[in-house]
Amino acid sequence: YPPLLEPPVADWIVVLGGGVKIAPELPAVSQLSASSVQRLAEGIRLHRVVPDARLIFTGSALHEQVSIAEVMAAAAAELGVAYRHIDVLSEPDNTAEEAAAVARHTQKGDTVILVSSASHMKRAVSLFEAAGVSTVPAPAGYLVDLGRAERNIRTQLPQTAYLQFAETALWEYLGILWVKLQGDV
Repeated sequence: YPPLLEPPVADWIVVLGGGVKIAPELPAVSQLSASSVQRLAEGIRLHRVVPDARLIFTGSALHEQVSIAEVMAAAAAELGVAYRHIDVLSEPDNTAEEAAAVARHTQKGDTVILVSSASHMKRAVSLFEAAGVSTVPAPAGYLVDLGRAERNIRTQLPQTAYLQFAETALWEYLGILWVKLQGDV
């Protein structure tokens, strides 16, 4: 999906949780994984462009005491977003559950901007659409730099970062397969 440079008027901006490391001695922003920081930044950017839209942060606590959604909301507040513009959905453990929770939280016909990692967007959109949430995709954290190859020879050489890209792609393809096997879409 292309970046959402000109977002429509929307009722909601849903920012999917990407991961945290709970360390109460750190600011909330420093507790976020790289993908969560990218998603949070995109959500806040969109909120500044569409200020009447409420931000929804999703993600459960899993094995922690504080949920991903709560840490992301705290980080948004640290970065200047008023809590009155934030809703927190701490129960969902995965993208299918996030889609169902957002469907219950919003009304049919609402415009929902969906923020997730670019590599995860295809699966997320399919699950949200299957849950009855009409979404406008807003990908964040692109892994591919299309202009990179033209800059210098070093970018043409093998790099360990490409192993991470392959792992991310494999994870998403397995996720898409799992969603289809489960009948969620």
